[in-house]
Amino acid sequence: MKVTYNLVDESWIPCMTQDGIFSKRSLRDVLLSAHEIREIHAELPPMTASLLMLLLAVLYRSLHPQTEEDWQVCLNQGFFDPQKINAYLDEWHHRFDLFDTEHPFYQDPLIGKRPKDIQNLKGNQVEPKSVNGLLLHSSNGDGATLFDHSTDEQNVSFTLDQMTRLLLMIQGFSLGGMALASISSDKFYKDSPHSRGVVFFLRGQTLFETLLLNLIAKDELPEKFTRTNKDKPAWEMEDALANERDIPQGITDFLTWQSRRICLLPAELENRLTIKELYSAPGLSISDSFENPFYNITYDISKSKREKHLLRFSESKALWRDSRAILESHDESKHPPAALHWINILKTFRNLDYQINMLAYGLCSEPGQKKAYFYREESFSYPLDYLHSQTLRDALTQYLTICQNVKSQLWGALSQMAGLILAPAMDQSEGRKADPKDIQNLINHWDTEATFWKMLENPFYHLVNTLPQNQVEALHTWQQTIRNAALAAFDQAITLSGNNVKALKAGSKARRQLLAGIKKVLIPDEKEDE
Repeated sequence: MKVTYNLVDESWIPCMTQDGIFSKRSLRDVLLSAHEIREIHAELPPMTASLLMLLLAVLYRSLHPQTEEDWQVCLNQGFFDPQKINAYLDEWHHRFDLFDTEHPFYQDPLIGKRPKDIQNLKGNQVEPKSVNGLLLHSSNGDGATLFDHSTDEQNVSFTLDQMTRLLLMIQGFSLGGMALASISSDKFYKDSPHSRGVVFFLRGQTLFETLLLNLIAKDELPEKFTRTNKDKPAWEMEDALANERDIPQGITDFLTWQSRRICLLPAELENRLTIKELYSAPGLSISDSFENPFYNITYDISKSKREKHLLRFSESKALWRDSRAILESHDESKHPPAALHWINILKTFRNLDYQINMLAYGLCSEPGQKKAYFYREESFSYPLDYLHSQTLRDALTQYLTICQNVKSQLWGALSQMAGLILAPAMDQSEGRKADPKDIQNLINHWDTEATFWKMLENPFYHLVNTLPQNQVEALHTWQQTIRNAALAAFDQAITLSGNNVKALKAGSKARRQLLAGIKKVLIPDEKEDE
């Protein structure tokens, strides 16, 4: 019996309609009804990002948006051209089948048969591996419990729709390092294109708008994506993995980059096809010099060798605290996401909302380590004014700096309180000093810094929306909010330290220090003076 699972026809993309109804739809249905869909939302944030990239690749090849005028035509139409979408999907229909004998979607049917593989195998057979070996297990376990399956590594299996979504994420977001491979001597994997930084998308009111806002006209794409006319997505290539290369030939080549050589091995379980095992080997690596257009990149140009720094998700720092970096203009040292440059061009169109709505996806990892600490999705909005106003961006930087300065004063006060609790006489000239490690451990126990930043997140988004209209009012409200957040976080530490005399005395003294420190770092407030 011939096994088939064609993504053009099967229902595998998780969608939410404008009415809040959840359903899975085929690739064709998603593109043709994108104007009726609110969003796609997969099991993990990197998986959702991978789905968006796949859809963008199809749109680039079917609609061919060359200029701003082409883009405007599509916007005015209000939906993607059914004739163009259907014609393209019909032409390449066979290349979207997971189990096509010659060109299985996003896979390499030649694992073990290529000259390099034959040399590495040394007469041995290519070995099937558990799908579990390619999963990114995060430290809090959300990778292991991602799907409804046994957590026994030998019994992990996936339905075909689950495996398709996972396949997309593996190609785009896998971390490099040593891993189980079907060819034992070829088991060092490189990072996938999107694995180490935050990827940004513009967000619309519908999936149609979201995709269109990120469908940058080819005339406005960075030069690296338009230097050749050989650009094709992986499924259009006769063999996307035939030549070792580390620079994409264009935008659709990049969007469908094959960083892993995979061949799925279907098996029947309880009268349905599942994937329990696969063949796996390293695929295409991507050059460190290549600039991912979905990333926010800063270069340190003060050193003899330019160092590239990616904006990353962090366990201890929410993304809004890097707002200035995200909104910064493109220059020699700063490369914000390409979509922000694109929306700045589109602001001339009357139909465009003058609010920047952004989505951010990714995982948290340490450079060089093959471990995902967590997966994250964030969304946030800014008035479009920030993209073309240096004054507003400078003000935003200043206000974020105030936050950091108040946080430093909070830490100093907590350090004093912890020290006095551990060594009540430490403020006396001959008194015993508390161990700095013990002080830090007690501060960590109180966890006040997390409370401080959490209390500021929603007020910050209020700040960015009011700042363009009235900077005096915005500064006044923001500084009051920061002060209140610092005091609330400090009071949390007092509560956790108990109500004994030693703790109350330490808290009282440290609170006076905090109030004085806050007053010292706040900017003189014109509104308060009035």
